[in-house]
Amino acid sequence: LNLRYEDFTPDKWHDMEKAIVSGLVLRRGYSEVYEKEYRRKDGVVFPVELRTYLMKDAKGEPVGLWAIVHDITERKRVQELMIQSEKMMSVGGLAAGMAHEINNPLSGILQNVQVLARRLEEDLPGNMEAARRAGCGFEAVREYMRLRSVPESLAAIREAGNRASRIVSSMLQFSRKSESS
Repeated sequence: LNLRYEDFTPDKWHDMEKAIVSGLVLRRGYSEVYEKEYRRKDGVVFPVELRTYLMKDAKGEPVGLWAIVHDITERKRVQELMIQSEKMMSVGGLAAGMAHEINNPLSGILQNVQVLARRLEEDLPGNMEAARRAGCGFEAVREYMRLRSVPESLAAIREAGNRASRIVSSMLQFSRKSESS
């Protein structure tokens, strides 16, 4: 049996693969359809779908193999695009879930910073009464906070919270774009 693999097989086939394929072809008359990469004479590598068939002479004796080779470059490209699209949808869903989970505690932080600033900085009747009941004037509380840089700390917390809020907003925008595309 003269099997001329060099006419239709990829460069990197192993002898074991050749033996398995030739055994299948000899028993059944054809091989399964399988995918391989081919290298053209100009060096370009591309994916193909391949099936080999047994060639027989007039007496029915095997004399060689022939193959049907189908270039599946476009199919592979579309499959890769679909995989990328699915990954982006997953990332978008993850981003949306994380954004919503982060948003809840972030809202609490920003609300409490606002409440603290109002209770410690503004001349509201409730603030005045609480300072009086604590045995000091509200002006003394305000001076203590100034000396301890509490307003700057509250401003830094507010700014960090607002920055985090913008990040969450960007994550939500990203997730919506992923879902739509």
